[in-house]
Amino acid sequence: GLEAEITAKPSAHWLIDASAGYMDAHYTSISAPSTGTVLLNLKDKLVNTPEWTANAGVQYSQNLSAGSLRYRVDYSFRSGMAKDTVNTPLLMQKSVGLWNPTVTWQPANANWEIAAGVTNASNERYIVTGNANAAIGLTALPETKVADKGAAVVLVKSQGHKDVKLFFDKEPGLLVQVEHQSLDLLSGKEVVQELLLSDYQDKDGRK
Repeated sequence: GLEAEITAKPSAHWLIDASAGYMDAHYTSISAPSTGTVLLNLKDKLVNTPEWTANAGVQYSQNLSAGSLRYRVDYSFRSGMAKDTVNTPLLMQKSVGLWNPTVTWQPANANWEIAAGVTNASNERYIVTGNANAAIGLTALPETKVADKGAAVVLVKSQGHKDVKLFFDKEPGLLVQVEHQSLDLLSGKEVVQELLLSDYQDKDGRK
């Protein structure tokens, strides 16, 4: 891996710092466990190991008669990474960048300071951690329509049970249809059963 850092102070009021890193981390060999089942392959990414990282910060200091103010904005970037060992698709984090502004006040001749800031000011959504359960799996399927309205579809798999499809209305996010296969007693064949859900009622302002 490689890492570079730079700090600049163009004037008494301004401070600029930045860093960037590159990590070429990969498996070179995998030993088969005693069970004979290998869940990893050499192309899998290591957990929480982005290939590229970068950080940058800009700070402006202002001296006042009553003390000093520091205005600072930090930006951090991480390229895509895996959040579990077997690289479960739903736990693969895409590249993400976070903005974190901060204001700090220090009274004159004081040995303390107070700071206020915002973490993730751009409200980016990202995966902190995750765990894939082999017994239960969720897969996002292509969108469709239920009652002429757009619906998101999720396929639920569970060991020892039949697959179930859940359809969620995209606008309010309510479950509007459940689809699964069951045995028809008359024909003895597997048929698709659909359960439509509607007429949700408000309770304490929620449906």
